[in-house]
Amino acid sequence: MSEGQQAVGSFMDRSNPVNFNIRNEQLVREYQIAIEGMGLVRERLAHCARTEGVNQVVNCKELREQYYALCQDRFRGMVFPEDAQPDNRFVPGLVVAAKK
Repeated sequence: MSEGQQAVGSFMDRSNPVNFNIRNEQLVREYQIAIEGMGLVRERLAHCARTEGVNQVVNCKELREQYYALCQDRFRGMVFPEDAQPDNRFVPGLVVAAKK
């Protein structure tokens, strides 16, 4: 990382207010994107349940498990850089690939 960047774990470092605010705004944007993605999964699950009818338990299993994992995740599926993953992120069933 360059001199002006901070890792996710150190975003509470308030020694430089400009970097602190930039990091805070970035985290808020990423969280809002994750919430929207969670809403899309919920909509797909609802559509699957409506179209499948009585077979929804079997045919919508992957969507249901994905939505449940997103609900259990504190960060709602936010994508962090690989070197800045939070320590308390482990949620079974949640697979989020980091962008490179």
